[in-house]
Amino acid sequence: MKSPTATKAWIRNASDEKAVADGYWFEPRAGAYAVWWIERYCPLYEGHHAGEPLILHACHDCGTKRIEGEWYNVDGTENKSVIRKCLDRATRFAKCVAAGHCIDWQYDCLMRIFGWQRDSDQHRRPVRRFRRGSVFVAKKNKKSPTLAAIACYLMAGDGEPGNHVYLMAKDGKQAKEIAGTHVLEMVRNSPELSICCTINKLACHVTHEPTRSTILPLSTANAQTQKSKEGLNGSTLVDEIHVVDRESVGRVSRAGISRSEPLHLEFSTAGDDPESYGKERFDHAVRVIAGEADDPSFFGAVYAAPQDLTDSQLEADPLKYARLANPAMGHTVDPAEFLDDYRASRAGPLEGFALFKKYRLNIWQRSGRPWIRESDWEACAAEYTLESLKGQTCFAGIDLAKTRDQTSLVLLFPPTPSRPHYRLWPFFWLPHDRADELRDKLPMLDWAARGLLEIVPGNWCSYETVRAKLNWARNTFQLRQLSFDPKFADQLVQALIEEDGWNAESEIFGFKQTDVMFTSPIDEFERLVLKQDLQHPNHAVLSWQMGNVLVVENPRTRLKHLGRKKRDHNTIDGVVAAVMGLAVAIQPAAQENYEDWYRPGSLTD
Repeated sequence: MKSPTATKAWIRNASDEKAVADGYWFEPRAGAYAVWWIERYCPLYEGHHAGEPLILHACHDCGTKRIEGEWYNVDGTENKSVIRKCLDRATRFAKCVAAGHCIDWQYDCLMRIFGWQRDSDQHRRPVRRFRRGSVFVAKKNKKSPTLAAIACYLMAGDGEPGNHVYLMAKDGKQAKEIAGTHVLEMVRNSPELSICCTINKLACHVTHEPTRSTILPLSTANAQTQKSKEGLNGSTLVDEIHVVDRESVGRVSRAGISRSEPLHLEFSTAGDDPESYGKERFDHAVRVIAGEADDPSFFGAVYAAPQDLTDSQLEADPLKYARLANPAMGHTVDPAEFLDDYRASRAGPLEGFALFKKYRLNIWQRSGRPWIRESDWEACAAEYTLESLKGQTCFAGIDLAKTRDQTSLVLLFPPTPSRPHYRLWPFFWLPHDRADELRDKLPMLDWAARGLLEIVPGNWCSYETVRAKLNWARNTFQLRQLSFDPKFADQLVQALIEEDGWNAESEIFGFKQTDVMFTSPIDEFERLVLKQDLQHPNHAVLSWQMGNVLVVENPRTRLKHLGRKKRDHNTIDGVVAAVMGLAVAIQPAAQENYEDWYRPGSLTD
């Protein structure tokens, strides 16, 4: 029976509101049954609570109490007392949510996944609203036992004969660990499931004999089984989607297309590949929750700190952001342990702090090895205008787009007697067609509206546009030298020399993109940032690009170059241009060419 009151109490986001308008509703009884079944038949197998029933935690403020008793009486009739208690629990929890209590994720997510329904003309009965979903939660928040319990429920509790539940992970070992370590042990330690299920330990395969339903692990990385995945028929549960193979998940995404209530659920923490399948699902979940993507059959739950969280914001209140990504804070996540991990990671190598933000705060990282710490870059921000730099000596670095990508020009102003710091000022151009492609991934149009980026017509950036800006800079400032990549800027440079009168020997410098050329300015750039001897105007595009940089070092020669992850649209051309500009500024010959030169860092050494 549809209850508008119950439905209203379980609306969590804009997607739910749209779903109600389209005829979907929430049935507390359906969600309560799934919760009751899991807590009744799925025991924990490790830790202090091994052998005890798995409890799907709900409200930390009010506590969580499992409902004792059977859903059905011995004669097969419903146990109205137990059902009433389960529904009362759901009502109390909805009130906790409305009151703003501290809510865990397990009970809430499972009630919503199995409780939301829709009418089905094909099956002539209500069916589950959600067919697919992604849950993102930080590590140590009970993800694995919850995933295992859902698998057991779909196999033995959902009531569909011959159902097949596939547990997927990056490789066979990880997939079997999910089944072997969690599902198999959960079944073995359940008095009821152990009697009615057959376990194949070698294959980590479980069969529920009464319904002939199964649980089977699969790997997304095994190329030999790719084609066979197209014939799967059932529900799929995918672990850590930030590392799984996109093609394999695509093959199984329609595994239950012939079934009445298939379920494709994904569980994961954040990762460090912005082009991965996991990041795609993360972004989709965020858009669905916000109502920006119309996908009523998709369940999205994202527990994460803000993706643009700065180091200084985190330092001001670590636990505030910890709670956003760790709904189990105070239960399986110890606040004191979290703070210890934060302080140790904060004081350690950059790689360790990036891992902390990824795994403990669910913040996606742009590269595996960040170069400049975000807090160090923030400390170099200063308030100044382009107008205030007019007439001053500067150097320039330019990184021209090879095809349709972004073009960047960065002016580098060396120290003066009244200013003992370098200063940067960047310019960016992006073709309109490329900006349109990136509309859902990056705020390019917003940056352009704020004057931080110029979007040029068409699908490539005309060299004439860049040439005009270079000549303007030469006339506005004392532009000593332009650093460029000879491989891609020959045409532009020839025009500057032959038509605009630039001196080929003194004003133009060919910067070959080699490790030998990059190593010294990379080291100097980093040193200037760490000593706060390099200032930037807190330019959103340049600061965003700084977070994308990966410094690649040859272990034998110790030479370096700037790089980024493959297939990554998060560009670094502005940073490359800045380093190229610094390369010409620190040359001895450049230092002799103007009176107000100070050796880099000499005023603060």
